[in-house]
Amino acid sequence: MSKPAVLFLATLVLLVPASGFAQFRDQDEAEKHVEHEERDEGDEEHDEEEMELNEEQILVFIAKHLPHVRKKLASIKKKNPEEYEEHLWHLAEAIEHYNHLREEQPDRAAAHLAVLKLESECQGLAHTINTAEGKAQREALKKQLREKLSQTFDLRMKERERELSQLEAEVAEIKALLLKRSKNRDRIIDRRLQELTAGDDEDLEWW
Repeated sequence: MSKPAVLFLATLVLLVPASGFAQFRDQDEAEKHVEHEERDEGDEEHDEEEMELNEEQILVFIAKHLPHVRKKLASIKKKNPEEYEEHLWHLAEAIEHYNHLREEQPDRAAAHLAVLKLESECQGLAHTINTAEGKAQREALKKQLREKLSQTFDLRMKERERELSQLEAEVAEIKALLLKRSKNRDRIIDRRLQELTAGDDEDLEWW
């Protein structure tokens, strides 16, 4: 899984209520076995490594940027400390990636964080809608949710368009390089021939 997706997936897991995962209870036993093995391997890796960010730094970031996650994380810590530690690992990796992105590509980092905030808000609204009793209240919340989903979609589209532009620029650069090398085919081959057959006679070196 790519790092840019890790923080979103972590927030998704934290924000969706436990009942939302009931549909996965009847999954195949083989899949469960594989999942447990992967988790055990991940735990072993965590034991051997140390997080670059400590718990306080992670919680400060979450409180500032994803407050809904902070509340859910506190609840998980009380009920299941081991699961809490696992979430901290995923969040630490994601935050480190975001910090790197912020240094290298600030515009992308800002857009990425904006999407994560909107996604967390959407998950929170969805949970409120699903637990609301009054129809009028649910309809009002659905309008809010649709607006945030619309904003999220537009931001994601802009990010994909930016990525596409970067890829097109890279392709254009590669095409130009290939064209240049094609035009200078004989010169390149002759140059390599000279390199391979010149020998190591230092007396023939250029000054």
